[in-house]
Amino acid sequence: LLSAVSESVANTMSDEFAQLKTPTLIISGEQDQIVSAHSGQEAAALNPNIDYVVIANTGHFPMLEDAPTYLSRVQQFLTAVPC
Repeated sequence: LLSAVSESVANTMSDEFAQLKTPTLIISGEQDQIVSAHSGQEAAALNPNIDYVVIANTGHFPMLEDAPTYLSRVQQFLTAVPC
């Protein structure tokens, strides 16, 4: 995360991720050069309310690079979340 934003923003974001009470989905592109999949994994590890998905063979825009997989994963997440 530090490679994508300043240290102070990264620290604030980490605190916010840790405090999430709502089920949250983080999706990373496996080959993202802006916010690495590893950073997404680290953020997800901060809170059990975060589901984490890596989409293979995509970069920073998995929603454009592999829309069917992206939409399927979002739909799976939304279907599993209790209303």
